[in-house]
Amino acid sequence: MIWKIIILILFGSLCTIHSFAEEIKISLSRDQKGVYMLQGFLDVNVPVSIAWEVLTDYDNIDTFVSSLETSSVKTREKDVLLIEQKGKAKAFLFQQKIRLLLRVSETALRHIAFDDVSYQDFKSYSGSWCIESTASGVRLRYVLLANPHLPAMQFIVQRGLKNMAKNLLYEVKVEMEKRCLLKCENI
Repeated sequence: MIWKIIILILFGSLCTIHSFAEEIKISLSRDQKGVYMLQGFLDVNVPVSIAWEVLTDYDNIDTFVSSLETSSVKTREKDVLLIEQKGKAKAFLFQQKIRLLLRVSETALRHIAFDDVSYQDFKSYSGSWCIESTASGVRLRYVLLANPHLPAMQFIVQRGLKNMAKNLLYEVKVEMEKRCLLKCENI
């Protein structure tokens, strides 16, 4: 009897993972210079204002993005910020600490661009978030160009980047939906 319950739980988990994977579209390529280009797309049934609120919650993003240990705004001048983030990257049994000092520029409610200016763990690390309004909410587009200093095998880095992006998009989606529910209840 206990085995039937375990099998049902595992099967249910696999179905959830499968449907989650269908929601998030990820592509990853690598150029001749070793720079990885990752693109992720995700539709979320929330207003643009909620999506923007979550993506720009830089001081609290580490509370809902599991790969981040800390995130804090160091300086802010108009639409340009300097944000320090520390986290971890995982692939298989490997784990690597990541340190970033991101210069972030914003176009309100539409676009966030970032690049690492510390060069501690990456030769280059830049990307963007785009928010596009749709009939049912928003479409998020996440782009990352990364060239790590890590002397890791290519398949480990590729797998780590893909998994990190899927988790990031999923965790951001969950936070957006949670905040949308809280705001709708308070209206």
